[in-house]
Order: sequence, then C-alpha cells, then structure tokens
Amino acid sequence: MEKNLKDLYEKVKRKAKGIKDLKKLILLGVIGMMLVLLPGFLPDKKSVKEENADEKYQVSEYAENLERKVEKILAEIDGVGNVSVMLTVAGTEEYIYAQENKESISSDSERNSSQNENSYIFEQKDGDKKALVKKVENPDVTGVVVVCDGGNSSSVREQIYEAVSVVLNVPSNRIFVASTEKK
Repeated sequence: MEKNLKDLYEKVKRKAKGIKDLKKLILLGVIGMMLVLLPGFLPDKKSVKEENADEKYQVSEYAENLERKVEKILAEIDGVGNVSVMLTVAGTEEYIYAQENKESISSDSERNSSQNENSYIFEQKDGDKKALVKKVENPDVTGVVVVCDGGNSSSVREQIYEAVSVVLNVPSNRIFVASTEKK
C-alpha cells in the first residue's frame, strides 16, 4: 500500500509539474494575444496628431488667404504703396450641423404639456453616414498689423483703419498701421 501511495504521489507530482509548465505556456499565450490585440484598443496617436495638424493648417491657410485679399484691397488705396498684412485669428473653424426639431403636444382635461426633441440630420455618401453640415463658421480675426509705404501719412492711415475695420469687422483698437522702413 505504501508503494501505491508513493507511485500515486510521484504521478501527482509529475502531473503538477506538467500543469505548472502548462500554466506558463497558457500565460505566455495570453500575454502574446494581448500584445497583438492591445494596439487596437489604444487611440491612434498618429491620427490625432494628423487631425490637429490639419486643423492648424486650415486656420493658417484661412488667415493667409484673408491677408492676401486685404493686401490687394489696401494696395488700391491712393498713397498706400507696397503693403504687408498680418492677421491673428482666435479659435478654429466651427461646424454647425443641421437638426430636426420634433415637438409633441399632449393635453388632457387638467393640463397641457409639450415635449421637444432635437436630432441631427444624417446623410449617406459612399457607405459613410455623416451629420449634415448646415454652416461652417470661420474663426474670428482678433488683430491686424499693416505695414505700408504710406503708413506715415495720417490720411492714409485713417483710410487703412476704416477699410480694415469694415472688411474684417475688427475694432480700430485691434488694428496697427506702420510705415515701411526707408533704405
């Protein structure tokens, strides 16, 4: 009987050792699977950076286009001469999405009640479902610097203040006009 117990003990011991090796193998397999699947659950840092870069590019492109347009307009004013314009803008483009408003009115003998429900309107293009953009609001211009040949003339500066204020809807205290350096 003692021999049977020793044999049984040895068999259990071998099996336990095998189980430990099996546990290690299973643990390694689970770790390997986690390493393969984990990147799918983490946010893609590259795409977030690309989106921010696109956003910054769109804003700077918007500002540069406005600068060129303002330069072109100001160059037409008598006495301005060569002109350079720099704009500062606040924020980014803002998208306003189309919404559908559903109003339900219910009444009974004692009271009336109304309930409003707003929901976005979606459009389907090429299998992608996206919210319908109603309007895109550009960032606000917060400051303007104008450097021109005629910047030392008070009448030219006054015309520049008026033109920039009207075109960009910027108060005159946010506009600076200077004369170019004479060489």
